[in-house]
Amino acid sequence: MDSADRVITMLRPTVYDRPPCREDRYLLTALQFSYEELSYSVSTDRATDLEWLTENLAPAFVMEASSGHDLAIDCRFDAHCFEALLAEVEAGSRAPLAVFSMDGRAAEYSGLLSGGAPGLVYDAELECIYRFNPDCNAVSVIAATWRPSVRVGLLRIVREHVSQRLRRGEVLHQHAAAASGKAGAVLICGSRRAGKTTLLGQLLRHGFDYIANDRSLIALSGDGELRVSGMPTVVSVRPRTTELLPELSLAARGRWFARDTLSEVQAIASHKLESGTPGRLSLSPAQFCELLGRRQLAGSRLRYLLFPRVDVGATGIALKPLGTDTARRRLLDNTFALSRTIFTPQGQSPLSHQHGEGLRAEVVERCESFEVTLGTGAINDTEKLRFLWQHDSAA
Repeated sequence: MDSADRVITMLRPTVYDRPPCREDRYLLTALQFSYEELSYSVSTDRATDLEWLTENLAPAFVMEASSGHDLAIDCRFDAHCFEALLAEVEAGSRAPLAVFSMDGRAAEYSGLLSGGAPGLVYDAELECIYRFNPDCNAVSVIAATWRPSVRVGLLRIVREHVSQRLRRGEVLHQHAAAASGKAGAVLICGSRRAGKTTLLGQLLRHGFDYIANDRSLIALSGDGELRVSGMPTVVSVRPRTTELLPELSLAARGRWFARDTLSEVQAIASHKLESGTPGRLSLSPAQFCELLGRRQLAGSRLRYLLFPRVDVGATGIALKPLGTDTARRRLLDNTFALSRTIFTPQGQSPLSHQHGEGLRAEVVERCESFEVTLGTGAINDTEKLRFLWQHDSAA
């Protein structure tokens, strides 16, 4: 079976006679998984946190036991320990430390250096502290009490570690969504508000499977095939897109939230639905796919490049084929810019625009590229995109 089509069995905690709630505490448990040659372990005392992490990492990450770990993470909730560490940070000689890449900028937090290496880092956004060992291959996440934001911290640590170790290989990090049909994958490149999620939802409604919403990786496989895979991110759906994709109405009315597991949001929605105008949705990839009734794939062979843009003065969908030079520039413009962070291997220099230029040229030579203008009523103008799934039926 192709690894892109591998179905990952989600890790589930022991079945309880009632839905898990946020006040429940479980025995310390651990999750082990891998991404290509990298292996990880996460331990915590809340099984639902591991369930959430699995839902967000699979199927790009393979859930399996490993003899060693490139990064070990433990998470605990201890008010006394948290307050003591926070006081240590506040009393020490603090420095701004870059921890996570946020597409062209680094998320910097107040922290203490220990022997020139990060020691303690206070993440005020997620209300937790990261404590690193000298080699930065083990990190503890400490919070005063349980809160769903800590789950985001766990995911960001894993995602940043993987991304920094792939940056030197022949891998293109793209600010792009991706979906796969029978004939191959479609990469949807664009900045915020370009229409990526709307176009992705439209493809999923026509039988495509989900790969990524905002961060995609392009690489050559061992047999020379161009493949696109995803790096997990929150699916942020604006109100207009929610209105255009009626399948998302349940989430809008049932208060679905990206920081909850599928079982948690379904338990909430089963007894509390709201009316009114849907607001902005924040969904996990698993929730997004559940609502649209599609699978998540680890990756697929890349065939098309789409560069959407929204034009409220236009009507329907307009397609414009792009030449290789234009497509290459557009692909470069939509590179996900990794910053130097505490997870960057020592001695590794920042990436330049020339990084991956050979692979980028190969991508635009092999793939068909189009600019897609999304105007009023674009969600109903599917005839213009029919060629994407017509190839599926012929394949």
